[in-house]
Amino acid sequence: MISSSSLSTAKKLLDREKPRLALLIGNGVNLVSQGAGGLSWNELMRSLIHAVASQSPDAAKTQKQLNRPLQRSETGQTPASLPEIFDIIEARRNIKSGTREAEKLSLQSMIVERLRQMRPGPPHRALVAWALNSRVPVLTTNYDHCLQNALDSKKWRFGSRRHSDYYPWNRYYAPHELNDPLTEFAVWHIHGDQDLKRSIRAGLDQYMGMVQRLRKVKFKIAKEILQGVDEENRTEELAYHAAPWLGVFMGRELWIQGLGLSPAEVSIRWLLIQRFRYRTRYKPENCDASGWYVHGPTVDVGRLEDQRRIFFESVGLRVIEIEKRSDCYLNLFL
Repeated sequence: MISSSSLSTAKKLLDREKPRLALLIGNGVNLVSQGAGGLSWNELMRSLIHAVASQSPDAAKTQKQLNRPLQRSETGQTPASLPEIFDIIEARRNIKSGTREAEKLSLQSMIVERLRQMRPGPPHRALVAWALNSRVPVLTTNYDHCLQNALDSKKWRFGSRRHSDYYPWNRYYAPHELNDPLTEFAVWHIHGDQDLKRSIRAGLDQYMGMVQRLRKVKFKIAKEILQGVDEENRTEELAYHAAPWLGVFMGRELWIQGLGLSPAEVSIRWLLIQRFRYRTRYKPENCDASGWYVHGPTVDVGRLEDQRRIFFESVGLRVIEIEKRSDCYLNLFL
């Protein structure tokens, strides 16, 4: 564990490992940002509940029903995870599908309206400036554009390849067109992009669909990235072109920050297990030391509990704990 008293050790670690690193960033960077960058998942779900309830014949009853799964017990647990709550809200929507009204009031549309109000803060700018200068790829589970908007830069896409508006996994944001996604800075949205509302993965059903789609390509991508490609005998297109961010996820040392990764966050935890499986096969010499999980405060977050620590260490991640909120991004990446 690295505490706030040894923040310099963490900074030295970042500097030493940056040629091999990729950042995997969650909503924590938004929660510690000043101004309009701090939208929590709970706030987002409550705003969706309010919007959906207002469209129902009995708004008060619907709002009460939908708020129940968000109520915390004495242990701090909720009856349902946030992805499950999203699906419950979706199921409660009293709007006929296939109509213009349904499209206008889809949950993805409601999420996008709120995301477009977000603005980058000093933590976003510090993180992105460090990653850009260090040529480190940034993967994010966030849908918002706070990270790329921290750069005054033109947006680029993945060369001439077309992307799906449902799974835009070869779409990225960078100051220039990439030659090699593994060794160059870019921002990759792995759970969806606010500019493509159909791509937003927020419900359990949507995450399961994502997992099912990734199952078709994960082995080939992992083998290409970890074992290498025999260019002389290659007869087909490289698999990683379908999801370049997955090649980064599999092939780079991960620095995971701002993600709770509780047992309910099934898609990323599943990917971490797959990553560990393939590294055990193709990179056994470093399968138990292939990245770091950084645990730090956003509002009033306590110490990392043993259950999550054991999971991270079981999939080859070492744990860093940072105690001060300002140390998590500003002091760490400046």
